[in-house]
Amino acid sequence: MADLPRISDTQAPGTPAPDHQPLSLLSITAEKSTPGSTPAATDNQSTVTLTPGATTVENVSVNGDNRQFAVHLPKGWDGKSPLPVLYYFNGMRPDGKPEPESFTGLSDRSDKDSFAVVYMRGSNEGNQTYNNGQKVFANDKDENAYLNKVHDTLSAQLPLDQSRQGLAGFSQGGNEVYALAPGNKWVASVQSVEGYMTGMEAPLNHPVSEQNIHALHDPIIPENGTGQVCAQADREAQAVIDAARYNGEGYIDFKGLLHGVTCDIERDHNNIEPQRTIVSTYRGADGAKAGQTTMTPDLSIYDFKNLANGTEVRQVTLNQGTHAWAGSTDHSGDIPIIGQPNEKFSASDAIAQFFLNHPLAQEQSMTSAK
Repeated sequence: MADLPRISDTQAPGTPAPDHQPLSLLSITAEKSTPGSTPAATDNQSTVTLTPGATTVENVSVNGDNRQFAVHLPKGWDGKSPLPVLYYFNGMRPDGKPEPESFTGLSDRSDKDSFAVVYMRGSNEGNQTYNNGQKVFANDKDENAYLNKVHDTLSAQLPLDQSRQGLAGFSQGGNEVYALAPGNKWVASVQSVEGYMTGMEAPLNHPVSEQNIHALHDPIIPENGTGQVCAQADREAQAVIDAARYNGEGYIDFKGLLHGVTCDIERDHNNIEPQRTIVSTYRGADGAKAGQTTMTPDLSIYDFKNLANGTEVRQVTLNQGTHAWAGSTDHSGDIPIIGQPNEKFSASDAIAQFFLNHPLAQEQSMTSAK
């Protein structure tokens, strides 16, 4: 497997915002949890110190609605050094509960590499999804206002490294980061695991580094989009008909049924674009033309860079695995019927490295400074 950029190669963090007090004097309305657990909701009454190595939950009001987010500060942080922040958007959970930190392991990476992770919470609370414009997830919540309220809240509380504010997501959360990137020029990088674009995203008119990690045989978010899953469903349905015709016995094809249901849902105003749409969209916005391909029996990595502004577009295609977080030891969100997760590639390691190695594009940094 090709080596990913080393954390030690990252640029020096930006200048801290003025007048921030040491961490020991900072406190917010929140409830602590231990890494690996699901942070509990706060009652908005108790006040605890925001502690390195711990995860806390905070409430924010967005257009009159109460929304929550959980923030994990890196273990050993001195309370003064500027913090890169990765805002993570979860996928839909089968139990409807907030996704546990252990699913991605990003809190562990946070402790090792000294960046903060913010775990966003879905606006469809029953299944922890976001209003991204697709019919199946639609509600009246403004996710862009939510993201900016969280960012502004943290900016007032902590000395953030404003050059390294990134978005990452899994599955539908992966689509949400693509929906939010066009409207927020403070976002330096976006990344998804088994994510997608819908075709409803606003045009991306500024450079943003992007990495997409996707299993080639993901049946939920297919490599070639809605057209692929519908064609697969048709082939599988025909195979069942042929078996009954020639053998006199039918059978139940569970994967075929899943593909059929998925096709019907996606055709009903829930389109999924092919993965190549993500690459072309971000290459176009970044001006990333210099390409490099790395292929092994396990994966393919396609890299496109703009050496002038420092942006990069990377597509990681995993030859093994399915619709799951690659490298996770927490299988609570897995769907057994669709196959086994990829255990040879760590999505968390790749995301942490890409995020830290890709600060705000140079032209965006100059624009923000004006």
